Amino acid sequence: TWAEGLLSLKVDDTEDSCLAGNFLCPACAAMHGRTIDIVWPMTWLWSRTGDQRYLDAAVDAVHWGKCNMQKADGSYINDPNHTWRGITVFSQTALGKALVNFSDILPEEVRDDWRALFDIQTEYIFNWMSEPGMEVNSNYRAAFPLAMELAYRLSGQERFRLSAAEQVKRVLSC
Repeated sequence: TWAEGLLSLKVDDTEDSCLAGNFLCPACAAMHGRTIDIVWPMTWLWSRTGDQRYLDAAVDAVHWGKCNMQKADGSYINDPNHTWRGITVFSQTALGKALVNFSDILPEEVRDDWRALFDIQTEYIFNWMSEPGMEVNSNYRAAFPLAMELAYRLSGQERFRLSAAEQVKRVLSC
């Protein structure tokens, strides 16, 4: 029901490929920046049902995000007119969960595109969250260990696993 509701709000009837793929919010008639976060649930639904619309929605949302939310350093901004980049941890996690669970069945082009984006987002949040004086709301700190665990699983790089463990200690000490 949730996915069908989202699909009914999806913008597809435009020739501008950087506008297509997001969802028009019925409450404010805007396109919000966190659209990429649907990559995980839509890919999961596709894997379970075989319904191509779900994978297409995930692919389109990632494309929209790259066109409209991604900055040169790999970070994502919260909304088109907003400068906050902390939400990158959530898009990286959504991509990571899709890649960890479904890389073996994703079309090669999709898998490679998502992996490249995941890698650049991982480097951004690894560097950003590793700054000793970084002050952020607890939800970002709490999400960071999962992001690093996914990075470790996909890359095998020990620095990500160690960073996840360090951040867990930091979150639990609050």
